[in-house]
Amino acid sequence: MRLTQKPPTLIGLLEWADQFPLNENHEITWGYPYHFGDFLKYHSGSALCGLSLGFKLVQSLLEQGLGSIPKTGVKTRGAFGGKGMRDAFNYVFQPDNETGFTFDLETRVVVECSKASSGVYAFEVIYPNGKYHLGIRPGVVRDEFLDAVRLRNEGELSLEAVRVLQWEMCQRVLPAPPTEICNVRKL
Repeated sequence: MRLTQKPPTLIGLLEWADQFPLNENHEITWGYPYHFGDFLKYHSGSALCGLSLGFKLVQSLLEQGLGSIPKTGVKTRGAFGGKGMRDAFNYVFQPDNETGFTFDLETRVVVECSKASSGVYAFEVIYPNGKYHLGIRPGVVRDEFLDAVRLRNEGELSLEAVRVLQWEMCQRVLPAPPTEICNVRKL
């Protein structure tokens, strides 16, 4: 894999992001051709790493559910509640007063999960006809990245240094098959 410099403009970043479809089969994506660029527009923040990991979780979930997961009435809770991750789930599943993403450090799942900067990447998705447990596979979020976030939080590393690592992870995660990034189990 060849890493590139992050595009200097939002337009350049969106053009880069549009090469990553949520799924080629639009029946699975409710008839809409979602791309990572759509998630970026919704997010409009700087949590590219969490957003890209959330995108892969949603991608994997939809592939496992083969299009049977509705857009509404979906509740998601997770032991990691970063804004990018929350936005990835909320963008696709259109939360209302009773649904959406809930941060819950006590979320326990029956799949292996990677460590996160706080907690683990463990998620439960409940919809009217079923439930899934999801996790980012161990090793996807590298210790180097977790150490950098810890150092940034302690004021010993610049935000820009962490953003470089976020961009590198985003470039590594998005083109990978969901099965290399996510663990999913239907319950």
